[in-house]
Amino acid sequence: MVRSGQLLTQVLGTTFNVKYRRNANNIAVSLASGSVEIRQIGGKHNGQTARLIPGEQLVFTETNQAFTISPYDRDEVFGWQNGLLSFKKSSLADVVEKLENWYGVQIELKGKFPQANKAWQYSGSYENQSLANVLTGISFVKQFTFEINGKVVIMNFK
Repeated sequence: MVRSGQLLTQVLGTTFNVKYRRNANNIAVSLASGSVEIRQIGGKHNGQTARLIPGEQLVFTETNQAFTISPYDRDEVFGWQNGLLSFKKSSLADVVEKLENWYGVQIELKGKFPQANKAWQYSGSYENQSLANVLTGISFVKQFTFEINGKVVIMNFK
């Protein structure tokens, strides 16, 4: 059993990934093989359950206490196992979060960066690349400069 916030995921002979960050609004459980059963513990739908089949992802949204099940991109979810950092129509907030977690850095945004997530989307994949190489690739497409100072990265938007 894996507990992540208000979700309890029971492993039934399987390969899966749980994306959970304390204080985040969404929890995602992605199934590659086998089977998992997910049960909400606490909240207004206490005891709500769902079972996933391979290739499905359950996203639990805390604000409305709802499960959503849909297909997912395997490289984006499981690529980390093979050194593959993958983005698929990712918002600026998602790119920043993934880079911070992947490289263990803190990212500061400066200048006129887009406030609305829908206004900024990025898709791309990087295999076993340094933070500087990834930021260089993204900056060509998204028009920003960056500085890396130890564990702090500053992204400067024009």
